[in-house]
Amino acid sequence: MKGKLAVPLSLAGSVATLFFFQVDFVSSQLSLGGGGTLFLIVGGNLTIGASATISADGGTGGSAVGAGAIVTRALGGGGAGGGCVVIFYVGALSNSGTVRANGGAGGTASGAINSNNPGGAGGNGSFMLAKVGEK
Repeated sequence: MKGKLAVPLSLAGSVATLFFFQVDFVSSQLSLGGGGTLFLIVGGNLTIGASATISADGGTGGSAVGAGAIVTRALGGGGAGGGCVVIFYVGALSNSGTVRANGGAGGTASGAINSNNPGGAGGNGSFMLAKVGEK
């Protein structure tokens, strides 16, 4: 399990539950893995500051480097899909920051004698900010 949460993120009230799951899938092209899943349940007001980023972005596809006369085609690895961010809050929301789940970029390809084909980008994930019932 791994994660990154940039600050400032103010949780005025109690955080009932915070789950963050990250699973890295590594292919032969060394992709950095899917975006993971983040659930945030805030029992009060939620303020996401201007410099804050909450993300579940997919990893960039691995690069392929051909060896000249030996490799005729270099194929970059595909980017990983974005994950999912779900935020429920009870009070008021003030969001000046960024909440995202972008797909990763495709990997680069170079050095082959006939063709160099970069990998495709990963698909975007999803996010949801939703106010739930009062206490």
